[in-house]
Amino acid sequence: MSTIGAPVEQLDLATVIKVSEAVSGEMVLDKLIDTLMRTAIEQGGAERGLLILSRGIEPRIHAEASTCGDTVHVELRDLPVSAAELPESVLQYVMRTRECTIVDDAAVQPSFATDPYVNQRHAFSILCLPLINHAKLIGVLYLENTLTPHVFAPGRIAVLKLLAAQAAIALENARLYADLRRENSERNRAEQALRQSEQRFRDYAETASDWFWETGPDHLFTYVSERLSAFGIDPAALIGKRRLDAATDQEAEPQKWREHMSVLERHEPFRSFEYTCRASAGRQRHVSVNGRPVFAADGRFMGYRGTGTDLSKQHEAEERLRQSQKMDAIGQLTGGVAHDFNNVLTVISGTIDILQEGIAEKPQLASIAQLINDAATRGAEITSQLLTFARRQPLEPREVDVNRMVTRPRSCSSRSLASTSTSSRTWRTIPGSLWPIRRSFRLQSSISRSTRAMPCRGVASSSSQPPMSGATTSMCRGKAT
Repeated sequence: MSTIGAPVEQLDLATVIKVSEAVSGEMVLDKLIDTLMRTAIEQGGAERGLLILSRGIEPRIHAEASTCGDTVHVELRDLPVSAAELPESVLQYVMRTRECTIVDDAAVQPSFATDPYVNQRHAFSILCLPLINHAKLIGVLYLENTLTPHVFAPGRIAVLKLLAAQAAIALENARLYADLRRENSERNRAEQALRQSEQRFRDYAETASDWFWETGPDHLFTYVSERLSAFGIDPAALIGKRRLDAATDQEAEPQKWREHMSVLERHEPFRSFEYTCRASAGRQRHVSVNGRPVFAADGRFMGYRGTGTDLSKQHEAEERLRQSQKMDAIGQLTGGVAHDFNNVLTVISGTIDILQEGIAEKPQLASIAQLINDAATRGAEITSQLLTFARRQPLEPREVDVNRMVTRPRSCSSRSLASTSTSSRTWRTIPGSLWPIRRSFRLQSSISRSTRAMPCRGVASSSSQPPMSGATTSMCRGKAT
C-alpha cells in the first residue's frame, strides 16, 4: 500500500529517518530532484507537485511530479513560472515572507480566490514550502490536491518541513557538486585542448626541425632533445657546454662566430645560424639552429630556447651538384677540343693517303708516312673516346693485346729518341682485357716523360708483365748514360 493515502498516524520516526536519508544521501542533482519529488508526493498525499529553484534573476520550474494511481511520475523541466502552472500569488507570498503556506480550500480564501490558476484548476489543498539554507532562499516546493481539501494535515506538514530543510541543504550541495563537476569537465576539456595544441605545435616544430635545445643565462646547454642522437651526436655530452665548444669551424670562420656571440650577448633572436660539429663516430655534421631569448616575468634573461636541423645531406647533395657541374663543364670543353682535333686529324689522314701514293717506291719514307698514319688513327680513336665522355655515352670495353700496346707507342717514339737516347724493349705475351685507348695514351705519355727526363743519351725501356695480383700492367723506364 502506498503512503500516498496513508493515515497521518502511520508516519512514524522510521519514515522521517527514511525521508531524511533518501534526500541527504544523493549528490547528483537530477537524481536528487527525482528522489525529492517522489518523496514529497508520497509523504504529503499530493496529486501534483512542482520544484521551483531560484537561479538567476527569475525563479524557474525545474521539475514536475504527478500521480497516476499509486505511481508517481517525475519529469525534469526548465520553464519560467506562469499562471498556467501554479498560483503565482501563493508563490510570490512564500518567496517574499519565506514562510510555509497552507491553503485548505483556495476557492474560499480571500487572498487567493481571484488567482487565475485557482479559478481554472479548482485546487482544494495547496502547500507551498520555502527551501532555505543558511538564510538563503534556494527555491520553493509546491504541492497541490484538486480532489480533497485539508489533505495536508499537521503530521504530514511536519515531515514535509523536515524534507524541505534537508532538501535545501542537499540541493545546494548537489548544485556545488554539479558546478564542481562542470568546472572539472571544462578544465579537462581545456587541458585536453591544451595538450592537443601542444602536440600540434610539437608536430609542426618536429616537422620543421630535427631537435630542440635550451641554454641558460651563461649560454651553456641545459637541455637537448634525444632526437639529436639520430644524427650520431650524444645529447648528454652537450649539457654544460657552449655551442662554440662543440663547433669545429670556429678557427676557420672566426668572424662568423664573433658576430653570433655578439647576438647572444645582446639577447636577440637568431635564425639559420649554420656551423659544423663532429659526431660521435668522427663524421663532420653541418647543422643550422634557430633561437629565441627567454625572459622571466620580472624581465630577467633566462637563456635561449630553439630548434636545430641537420644539413649534412643537403651539403653533400650540393657538393655532388658542384662536382657534376664541373664535370659538365669539363665534358663540354673536352667535346669542343676533341671536335676541333678530329677536324685536324681528318686533314692529316687525307694528306697521308695522297703522300703514301707518291712515295710508294721509297720504303724509308713510306714507313715514316705509315707511322704518321698510325698516329693519326690512334689520335682519332682518342678523340672518339673523348667525344664519348663528353656526350656521356656508355663505354664499350674489349679485349686487346697488351704487348702490342707496348710496341705501338715505342714505334711512334723511336725517332724522337734516336737523337738523344737508345731505346730498348722487352715483353712477353699476356692475355687480358684492357681499355685500349686509355692504356695506349698513358704508355705514350710515360715514354715522352722518360725522354724529357734524359738530358743527353740514355736507354728507355718498356715492358708488360703480370703483377702478383694477376692483372696486366705495363712499365716504362728511362736511364741516362
